[in-house]
Amino acid sequence: ACYALAISPDSKVCFSCCSDGNIAVWDLHNQTLVRQFQGHTDGASCIDISPDGVRLWTGGLDNTVRSWDLREGRQLQQHDFSSQIFSLGYCPTGEWLAVGMENSHVEVLHATKQDKYQLHLHESCVLSLR
Repeated sequence: ACYALAISPDSKVCFSCCSDGNIAVWDLHNQTLVRQFQGHTDGASCIDISPDGVRLWTGGLDNTVRSWDLREGRQLQQHDFSSQIFSLGYCPTGEWLAVGMENSHVEVLHATKQDKYQLHLHESCVLSLR
């Protein structure tokens, strides 16, 4: 099953989050699978791409958020949480990523530094962020 999709800023590639934890990379022009990112140990549930199209972020039911280098095709970072990840929202400046969780929390991570903030404003799971 596919849980979420993201389209590259140049509209040439589609990324799909799969229930097996893989991230499938599709060439939209040729309609072919060109790569898969593997790392999540449970379903990959949400996805967002950096405004410059260089970095991909994925959240999973394995309580992790991972960043991927799209040029090199490898995982860059892994952030571990105490709850399943249901939504992601990348800041237009490319500096911050909001992470919505099943436990009703939102954490805001800096894309390259260790800075992060927690928000406790919701009473239920956070299903969508923008």
